[in-house]
Amino acid sequence: MFTPDRTSLARFSVPDWFRDAKFDIYCHWGSQCVPARDGWYARNMYVQGHRAYKHHVKHYGHPSVFGYKDIIPLWKAEKFDPDGLVALFKEAGARYFTPVAVHHDNFDLWASKHTRWNSVNMGPGKDIIGLWRDAARKHGLIFGVTEHLERSYSWFQMSHHADATGPLKGVPYDGEQPGFQDLYFEKHGDADYRSPLNPPASWREQWKARIKDLIDNYHPALLYFDGSCPFQGDDQGRSGMEIIAHFYNDILARVASRTGCISSRRYPIMASSSMAFAWSTTKGMARRSSTPCPGKPTRRSATGSIASRTPTRQPPISSTCSPTS
Repeated sequence: MFTPDRTSLARFSVPDWFRDAKFDIYCHWGSQCVPARDGWYARNMYVQGHRAYKHHVKHYGHPSVFGYKDIIPLWKAEKFDPDGLVALFKEAGARYFTPVAVHHDNFDLWASKHTRWNSVNMGPGKDIIGLWRDAARKHGLIFGVTEHLERSYSWFQMSHHADATGPLKGVPYDGEQPGFQDLYFEKHGDADYRSPLNPPASWREQWKARIKDLIDNYHPALLYFDGSCPFQGDDQGRSGMEIIAHFYNDILARVASRTGCISSRRYPIMASSSMAFAWSTTKGMARRSSTPCPGKPTRRSATGSIASRTPTRQPPISSTCSPTS
């Protein structure tokens, strides 16, 4: 059994399937596809002057009246065909498949027990992750998930702002409306788009409950964090390590050998200079994405990416590859 500390987690070894499966389809799809602008629409629609803000005002109205909470019900996923899509992914040569389970927009794409903002209760009325998982199993692809929830606490603070100029100057956006704090969070001072600096224990506990729910009910073989080990600052990654240990132990409880792995965009907190990693590079399919190059920043795809895995020992830290432990 793994415990949530560096010493225990460092005992984990990358499973053979991850080293052998060179091609992954990563699917970034959710309610932000309704306006079909970019993967950060739910934040950028609250940034006056941004192209997402301009699009939103033109097509939906001012975000003080019609906000992201009103976009979610418009997502119906009525043509969603997971079986046909996963069959296509397999035909293309993919060996495993990792859809987004929850993005920064704080909207869970499964039958979440811990938030009403989920795809079964709102929008499509479907268990998107459950349908993806069933299709992956049917077609023999290893199933993983990505979670981008940690940074939602600070990422969504723009919804509490207001126009700085114009006829609606100073009128708060709909994040200030009562009854929606469970989507937009309470107003606070941390609006960092990368990750919250020191979020309260209540948010860390909710994050853990939701990701544990995802692991326990869908049993992914890969769990991707959109960053390093979640919750640095005062927490020092303890919450993230608790989830990593829970994930590894879920794998151990179901199979005789360790077949799961954690992936992150940066060095995991339990990494040391002597550890070996399997690395991931991605090529996005969106028009603004680009192929990662060593020493250059990566522009993440808004609609999806193709990941290829190459086992190696530590490349330079300036590489845009994502380490996996």
